[in-house]
Amino acid sequence: MEIDQAILILKQVERVDKSLDRQETVAEAILELCNYWRTDFEGVAMSGALGGPDWTTYERKIWEAGESLRLFMKPKRWSGKGPLLDGAARILLCRNYGKGRQTYALLLGDFGRGNYGEEVSSVLDDREVCGHAVAALTKAKIFGYAEQVGPLATHKVAWIRNAAKRYLKAAEGWAKTDRH
Repeated sequence: MEIDQAILILKQVERVDKSLDRQETVAEAILELCNYWRTDFEGVAMSGALGGPDWTTYERKIWEAGESLRLFMKPKRWSGKGPLLDGAARILLCRNYGKGRQTYALLLGDFGRGNYGEEVSSVLDDREVCGHAVAALTKAKIFGYAEQVGPLATHKVAWIRNAAKRYLKAAEGWAKTDRH
């Protein structure tokens, strides 16, 4: 897919254009754009908030595309295993995309219907997305990763620490009802 065509598809996603009906096309466009942005937009986009690390331009663009996808998917009712979420999982797993992957973890938690636990749990050790991964696992009610989430309950960042504690509490309740 040409980059110009991918940009047009992203604009349709941003407008929540209901005529865009092929998950494969959307996934291909977003993946193409992520590669393009990663290659061509290296500079710092904004300073990190509250002493956090700076964001590069490509991270910000990837993050924004993921957020647009979340808004786009809600009325489409595209959920569960499928080409678009498979593409989101590929983006999440590509550590070269940095903090831009945060919204893709959330996307999998919001719409994956529990089908992407392995992919989401595999980034629990990644400081750039670990909190979002915990939130996604909790939202999707995927509670088989308490051992991996446990160390995050003492994370130095309060919201990540709290997300891990919520996950662990929910996982404990889930185990008590014997619904593994």
